[in-house]
Amino acid sequence: MKTLSIHHRYPSVEQLKKMFDSSLDVICSFDSKGCFIEVSNACRQVWGYAPEELIGRPYMELVMEDDHEQTIEAATRITKGENMTNFENRYCCKDGRIVPMVWSAHWNEKEKVMFCIARDASQKKAKEELQSRYEKELYQQNGQMQEMLERITDGFFALDASFTITYWNTQAEVILGRKREEALGKNLWDIYPDIENTPFASNYKKALHEQVSVSFEAFFAPHDRWYEVGVHPSQGGISVFFRDVTEHKREEERRKNYEAHIKNQNKQLVNILESTNDGFIAVDTNWKVTYWNRQAEIILGTKRQEALGNTFWDILPKGIEKDHFFNECHRALSQGVAIEFENYTPQYKIWFENRIYPSNDGLYIFFQNIDEKKQAETELQRLSLVAKETENAVVFITPDRKTTWVNAAFTRMTGYAPEEVIGNTPAKLLEGPGTDPVTVKFIHEQYKTEKPFQVEILNYKKSGEPFWSELHIQPLFDATGKLEQFFSLRKDITKRKALEKELEVQQKKTTAAVIAAQEKERAQVSLELHDNVNQVLTTIKLYMELCRDGVGNTQEILERSIGLMQESITEIRSLSKRLSAPSLGNIKLQESIKDLLDTVAATGKLVISLDMEDMSDVDVNQEVHLALYRILQEHLTNILKHAKAQSVQVILQDSKGTIQLVVIDDGQGFDIQRKRNGIGITNMITRAENSKGMLSLNSAPGCGCELKVSIPRFG
Repeated sequence: MKTLSIHHRYPSVEQLKKMFDSSLDVICSFDSKGCFIEVSNACRQVWGYAPEELIGRPYMELVMEDDHEQTIEAATRITKGENMTNFENRYCCKDGRIVPMVWSAHWNEKEKVMFCIARDASQKKAKEELQSRYEKELYQQNGQMQEMLERITDGFFALDASFTITYWNTQAEVILGRKREEALGKNLWDIYPDIENTPFASNYKKALHEQVSVSFEAFFAPHDRWYEVGVHPSQGGISVFFRDVTEHKREEERRKNYEAHIKNQNKQLVNILESTNDGFIAVDTNWKVTYWNRQAEIILGTKRQEALGNTFWDILPKGIEKDHFFNECHRALSQGVAIEFENYTPQYKIWFENRIYPSNDGLYIFFQNIDEKKQAETELQRLSLVAKETENAVVFITPDRKTTWVNAAFTRMTGYAPEEVIGNTPAKLLEGPGTDPVTVKFIHEQYKTEKPFQVEILNYKKSGEPFWSELHIQPLFDATGKLEQFFSLRKDITKRKALEKELEVQQKKTTAAVIAAQEKERAQVSLELHDNVNQVLTTIKLYMELCRDGVGNTQEILERSIGLMQESITEIRSLSKRLSAPSLGNIKLQESIKDLLDTVAATGKLVISLDMEDMSDVDVNQEVHLALYRILQEHLTNILKHAKAQSVQVILQDSKGTIQLVVIDDGQGFDIQRKRNGIGITNMITRAENSKGMLSLNSAPGCGCELKVSIPRFG
């Protein structure tokens, strides 16, 4: 087995001392009491002590107190003959620094002396210099130096010029998993054929052929490990120091990934901070501004470049130190607590909403201009005061129609206490069996438009008693135009509706009397016209007979006859059609309806369709004929005036002795609950009821209108 050759001439004491003091590692020896006997000059660099300050001093005085127990245990094991490598503890330097140390030591029982080499684990440069020094002086060291080489924490092997392994230390066995006897005397390329075409092979060859030191890190795939390698040319070959840095590399990779992740997160955070509606400012513990977002520029009127790096309080207006904001910022920083508050700042003349959070680096400050919010709150307080005093019921409703507040008048009006209403939908409490579903649908649709509206609806109290409400709904929006809530004002109009009902009954009676009088008068006038025209026609007949018999002046008689004839025709067409009832004479209801629709269609304003299937043999009495004709006439007039319709469908049919008239238009519709001027609809209802029938209207805004009339054939 090949071994490292050692010169037979031992170095002088001066040479050993020179090597001893030139080592970058601390080389020292201790007596059986643990006191320094010798210590190399490296202790100055590593611990800050001169050697003479340590000679005779117990080494435990330098060991950190927390490491005493493990150090004593290790020393005990060494004195019992156990060689110790890679033992770690911490030393206190003269200047107070704490230095991690890696020790290799053995005990000389004969001389009762412990020999140690200590490395500053935090100084990689010291390790590299030590490796280079070891390689250069390897063949000049005595047996003691060779023993120290065996105890270094790095793996080490030596190659000759043909890359045959001449030395393989204990750490090489541990790190590479190959015994010394398996390596010594073997060619490196033979035992590691996979090393060709890798950084290991190229750097070994470079160090040998160019006689230069090379340091590198590389991954060796067969071992699935990373190695940190230092290669140094030596007499007749190269020396290789190496260590397994796989965990370090993986940790470095994790760190890089983490830093990339943090960088990406920071980028996302910046995007969030720049897009938020809040002003955001970051300051360090010395009140220096480290971040100033776009919204801070807008709210405070100070540009980012004017703020960054400057003292926060120097940027803000003078007198700010007297403000509540100043005190709260100082409290958040000194006490490390998060604080939220609102304050009015005279220097800016606006209200702020502030959220201050302590951080490891200082403070994060979020703020908003809430002037509009404060004004809205003030207005709301005033409105609430008015709402409390009014006799009308006041309700605040969320966009999803949940109650948030009611006044005392609401409780008096409905019997429901606030706690029974808040969180519920008013409609669920107040609607009942008599509530019109068309009106309910209309209210639901109006809420969706987010526009003010008014409606009358039948509601029910908690006791079940019905009452009429006049409901006014007003939407409320925030500064951005987003719907915040609805304001509802409800008035009890039960008495008014009762009076209107009574008035409607009286009006119907009056209207019936008026209609009867009108019809009677029209019939009388029509009768008179009929009789008068008949007399004129009789006179014309006599004139014509005179002409036939040649009596009198024929030309004069003909002229008189023609004049009388024209007067009769004109008077019959204008007055009889306008004043007389359509049922006069032998004309049927179907013919009257068709004639009326033809007259309306002639205006060109409506497209009218008529369905009178199976009505050809149906007769009705004069009163029913007249009622249906007048109702249709009135309704068509209303359509032309108000509906803005394009088409009308008219259906006339006989159902088991009852004449049914249905008129459907595609106009703009109307709210049938709202009080309307005029008596047209009342007249139609009265005509139907006077004929023992009934009339109904079904309409809503935007939904057209449907008229239904049912009257027994013979009244």
